[in-house]
Amino acid sequence: MVRINKAYDLNHWLLVLFFLAQLCIFVSSSDPSEIQTLLKFKSFLSNDTALDNWNNSTNPCNGTTNIWAGLYCDKNGNVYGLKLQNMGLMGIIDIDTLSGLSALRSISIMNNNFEGPLPSANKIGALIGVYLSNNQFTGEIPEIAFEGMNQLKNIYLDGNEFSGEIPSSLAALPKLTVLDLQGNQFSGEIPNFPQDPNGWKHFNVSNNQLEGPIPASLSNLDASAFVGNKGLCGKPLTPCKSSMKTTKLKNSLDQFEHYAMTTLYLSEKQLLHIIMKTPNQDPRSTIQFRLLSACVGFGPTSVLFFLLLDIKTSVLIFNPQFCAND
Repeated sequence: MVRINKAYDLNHWLLVLFFLAQLCIFVSSSDPSEIQTLLKFKSFLSNDTALDNWNNSTNPCNGTTNIWAGLYCDKNGNVYGLKLQNMGLMGIIDIDTLSGLSALRSISIMNNNFEGPLPSANKIGALIGVYLSNNQFTGEIPEIAFEGMNQLKNIYLDGNEFSGEIPSSLAALPKLTVLDLQGNQFSGEIPNFPQDPNGWKHFNVSNNQLEGPIPASLSNLDASAFVGNKGLCGKPLTPCKSSMKTTKLKNSLDQFEHYAMTTLYLSEKQLLHIIMKTPNQDPRSTIQFRLLSACVGFGPTSVLFFLLLDIKTSVLIFNPQFCAND
């Protein structure tokens, strides 16, 4: 019979448990490079007393538990998100430094005092959420600001002073389900967002300076998402007027008053071909238009108009004429 040394057996297992505990601590502790990255990021901030425990004496994370203020940590002890909200922070959001955090998926700096242009968040292509609400960011957002951010789901830019057109790169984000742009100074038309098969969880562009028709893909949203934009029209707001801005149209075909029209025909591709010649009998020339719209009213007096696009010059031609029906 083999005699078991109980004291040896207990010491053996205690030693195993000790090494396992050390291994867990090693795995879940923060990468030293992340510590230096976060401290460098902090160096660009001011009024940062809320981040006083960001220092070299402790690790930012212990497993999923954050030791430093304003962090989310993943199971490996890496920084997964920044939650620096309501801290009175000012200064520069150094995206170049933050791009060194390989596990970073979310940046939230809501309700602070940051100024200047939109941070170049697309330098961190794996981000899922960008939360910049209620700061003092200004200026136009470049068209390419969100290019390549194919994992991005949530964007909050509300309560700032952004201006110019809404960047079309937003409409190309395949996973975007939350977009809040309210309370800025955006102008122009809303980009043509594709129909989201999963539906919008939240969409709001209210209280800006937007104009033009609301894209059909957004027409099922509540009207509150669009109010406060005097120039917006279409479902779910009031219908758009049929007339278009005269600044974008020529009001007649007066530029052709010295020409005689000899032939007019419409091809299968909705191209209107007008064969013209001058009074001096110059050789005939063909002017080609794309027929965008044609409408004929009915009644004693009807309105006949054509909305044409000059293929060569891309000039829109609007030709209203009153005519009497036979």
